[in-house]
Amino acid sequence: MNGIIFLLVLGVLYYCANRYFPDKLLSWSQNHKYYFGGFVVLYALLYYMFVFESPFVHKIFQNIHDTTTQPLYSQGSSQSNADHYYQNNGDIKQMLMMRQAHRCYKCSNYLMDSDTGSSLTYKIPLQYGGKNEPHNLVVICPSCSEFAS
Repeated sequence: MNGIIFLLVLGVLYYCANRYFPDKLLSWSQNHKYYFGGFVVLYALLYYMFVFESPFVHKIFQNIHDTTTQPLYSQGSSQSNADHYYQNNGDIKQMLMMRQAHRCYKCSNYLMDSDTGSSLTYKIPLQYGGKNEPHNLVVICPSCSEFAS
């Protein structure tokens, strides 16, 4: 409610300044009405998102935080979640392949150990609420990874 009151007070101040001191506003910029209108629209959109869509906004910021602080997999990373599950974070692809019985997660084709085209992906993508943890990672074959990108 405070955000709406702030917007109304700002609108009244702008109206009064435009009505009683138009020469001051015209010397500032010819496009001041567009700037103010854009500010009001942006402010109203942000107010709506933070008040009425707060779980959605919270998920967005949580996913941004998760992806920037916890890498998918890395060599010797101290911030990685994989350290809780595996001692050597560099062998995560081999561990996932063993967990999947050397089969592609999507098409169930066999994966060879020398299969360099296989790639890691998420079971549930981060933007849909998936976690950046090893149990959410899977290995897919080269042909499935072509269609995924």
